[in-house]
Amino acid sequence: MFHTVAAAFLSLRHMTTERTAHGWHWVALSSLHHLQGCGVRYARNLSLTFQAGMPYIIETFDKPNSLAMRKENRDAHLQFLDENKAALIACGAKLNDDGSDQGGGLYIVAVESAEEARAFIEQDPFFKIGLFGDIKITRWRKAYVDGVCKL
Repeated sequence: MFHTVAAAFLSLRHMTTERTAHGWHWVALSSLHHLQGCGVRYARNLSLTFQAGMPYIIETFDKPNSLAMRKENRDAHLQFLDENKAALIACGAKLNDDGSDQGGGLYIVAVESAEEARAFIEQDPFFKIGLFGDIKITRWRKAYVDGVCKL
């Protein structure tokens, strides 16, 4: 099947790529009727996902006494996350045991380098307003995700 799919892609005139949470996403901009029977589901646009390099964890630490700033800018932050969800494997705020805001967050992003991870977080409205006192970026190996071994 791989050779059939590869041959079909070689014959395409129009292709594009998109970044997704799982890596590069190749999108063929035409129907591929000759893939019928190959076990490939398709519609007008055929998509195949290829795994990118190892993702990165971005851990943020809010400046002291900045909870009001976080709350005031939360909607813009959530809009940013929605606009960039293709790069997000997971993300969320860090909480205290009682469920209150701890002041910071954790992002796991599908990017190719620490520089790309830094560029990603620098576009977050929380970064732009100066909410973060510290940011740590660490390369991450997916071992298990949603109970599935990725090794």
